[in-house]
Amino acid sequence: MDQSFSPLMVEKSGNPMKTTFPTLKTDELLLRQITDEDLESLYLGLSHPEVIRYYGISFRSKEATKEQLAFYRDLEENGTGLFWAICSPDNQAFLGTAGLYGWSKEHHKAEIGFWLLPEYWGKGFIKTSLPLVCRYGFEQLNLHRIEAFVESENQNSKKVLEKLGFNQEGTMKDCEVKNGKFISLEIYAKLAKSRVDILPFQEAFRPQLISLWEASVLATHHFLKPDDFLAIKKMVDKIDFNSLSVFCLVKNEKVLGFLGVDGKKIEMLFLSPEVFGKGLGKRLLDFATHELQADEVDVNEQNTQAVAFYKKMGFEIINKTDKDGQGKNYPLLNMKLR
Repeated sequence: MDQSFSPLMVEKSGNPMKTTFPTLKTDELLLRQITDEDLESLYLGLSHPEVIRYYGISFRSKEATKEQLAFYRDLEENGTGLFWAICSPDNQAFLGTAGLYGWSKEHHKAEIGFWLLPEYWGKGFIKTSLPLVCRYGFEQLNLHRIEAFVESENQNSKKVLEKLGFNQEGTMKDCEVKNGKFISLEIYAKLAKSRVDILPFQEAFRPQLISLWEASVLATHHFLKPDDFLAIKKMVDKIDFNSLSVFCLVKNEKVLGFLGVDGKKIEMLFLSPEVFGKGLGKRLLDFATHELQADEVDVNEQNTQAVAFYKKMGFEIINKTDKDGQGKNYPLLNMKLR
């Protein structure tokens, strides 16, 4: 199954929910931002007896359903979650919604919610949608735990969650009142297999950084002449990483990427080739721009992938030099965050 992610763009304020909304796709489904045009479909779902039977929200009119649209907008604007409209690949059919809310950045967790219009039940759409949402939460929002609270009588949702790797952790008996009766909620949770953390440079990381730099450059800097590569490698071997603000992406004590900032300028950002295209470069760049306030970088013009990456992340070219810092004929583009 082909899966693709449109990464979440982040504004300078540091709120990772407030600009371009991430689109998630498979061959079977499109998960996109919920808009005002979805009001009719939201009302059809959140007023349908079969949908709201075990769902905590219901509405009696389209006008009242606008409250749910406001809820989705507030999640995005406040950086506490995001919900997707589940649609057909051509965006012609609205099937339901799925998303994350109650996002705690301190505790790296969020709650998951979902529903489908009854005509789309039993066709595997939730089993396709939820892994996309979970993957986005774990990889892009750095969640460690995704929770679900399910009414004890909601057998279908419990079966779906169990098939998707959620574990039942317990039951909160008679914890809420619904339609004048006490109901019990069962707690389900799915944990990240292993976290990827951004950690300050440690001298113990040094051998990994050197090896990673070499592998990354060999995979991306095909324009470098062999002698020039060896000359740069000698300089990197001797670099004092403590002279910069250096941070490393670390998973199970393995360095997957690293970032170096001097003042407001990004002097280095390299990833291991094994994690190319998995959103980790974006995580490092977000950290640089928001936590370290970096807003400038020099990029080899021939490194077209890097140039495209920085442009996509909001950088623009403000200057160009014909030679690099060592006076070699490798043009540099000076780029700055808009």
